[in-house]
Amino acid sequence: MKIVIRFCLTIIALTTLASGQLTDGDYWYAGTARLLPEGRKVCGLFQPLRYGRSETVEWSLNPALALLIPNGAVKVAAGEMAGWERSWRVSAHYPTLLLRTLTKESTAGVLAPDPTIPEVPHILFARGEMLLTRELTGALTLTVKGGLALALKADDLDSRNTIHLPIVYPRMAAYEQGYQLNLGADLLATAPLSKRLWVDADLFITPGYDFPLVFEHKGVVVLSRQGRLGVLLGYKLTWAEYPFGSQWHLLPLVDITWTRNKKTKD
Repeated sequence: MKIVIRFCLTIIALTTLASGQLTDGDYWYAGTARLLPEGRKVCGLFQPLRYGRSETVEWSLNPALALLIPNGAVKVAAGEMAGWERSWRVSAHYPTLLLRTLTKESTAGVLAPDPTIPEVPHILFARGEMLLTRELTGALTLTVKGGLALALKADDLDSRNTIHLPIVYPRMAAYEQGYQLNLGADLLATAPLSKRLWVDADLFITPGYDFPLVFEHKGVVVLSRQGRLGVLLGYKLTWAEYPFGSQWHLLPLVDITWTRNKKTKD
């Protein structure tokens, strides 16, 4: 049971906290400053549902996780500057429901219930980022980003309420400390490659925390794309400082995406 819970937590982290996969059409890849066209919807088995609300606004959320982790994000176009396309992305989620669920006896001690440990407080976690995108060549698109995350808490989060899993544990540092910085770069390769490839690198910094640095790298390739469906395969490589020392972890990524355009009248 404990193994199953840990696997589920990893999936949650990969989809809700580290979302951003290739979608139908190279231009509309989620990791760039570019937005979905108005009316277009993109969804995967694990990644969030994205919707082009207008030419300048894109909404997204993960409905599969909404009951345990209410979440949502909005990306807003900010125009061009010196050849770079710009946008702002603001995301938020409420992790308290999931963390309190994991303190129950039935969850096999992922967060061991202990009467001496205060209950997980109400936490609203929000991250704001600026994304800058430009084409390096006809085949390569570069995106750089930076942001600040804030955790608004009703009370302090006890340091004993931690989960020693890759991706999950480092982000819980932001819940405990109250803020976190992030820097990253994404490279999208398209034609002349027959299969689309995307790689990224992200650095998370939690100033004042005992284990402040986290590095994450991801690689994804589209194996096939038939009409509205796309099959994705990749990996997630992480390095983080834990209470028991620094460690590397390699995790698989698999997803199927679906896209739909806005219906237009002839």
